[in-house]
Amino acid sequence: MIKGNKTDSNRPIYISVMIGIISGLILILLLSLILSFVMTVVDFPQLLVSLSATLSFSAGGFLTGVISAKLNKNKGLLIGALAGLFLFLLIALIGLLVAGGGIGTKFIIRFPVTVISSAIGGIIGVNLGSKRNVL
Repeated sequence: MIKGNKTDSNRPIYISVMIGIISGLILILLLSLILSFVMTVVDFPQLLVSLSATLSFSAGGFLTGVISAKLNKNKGLLIGALAGLFLFLLIALIGLLVAGGGIGTKFIIRFPVTVISSAIGGIIGVNLGSKRNVL
């Protein structure tokens, strides 16, 4: 039962979300490093590079949702989507500060992909390891 800003695990919600975001960022960074290495060895078409980056956002978002919701222990869809939103906003802010530029089609595509995959991860994360009697 949620009371105030705490969950069943006596952990504030923002701690669960922050841990999930850090995990998702690490996964995105690792996948980006692997993709960069592969691109130095193999000639990738631009479409495949963009698709791979979007898939790494999706994987990072999914992990963010799973971990945030598992630590939170309830409201997986909401916590997952919220964590995905903050994950994407953090990545977008870093991207804008480092590379400059503005909002383009890749931003518009990757935003819902990240949030939706995080929400799905949140649903799965809440249900991971729960031992409930079905009958």
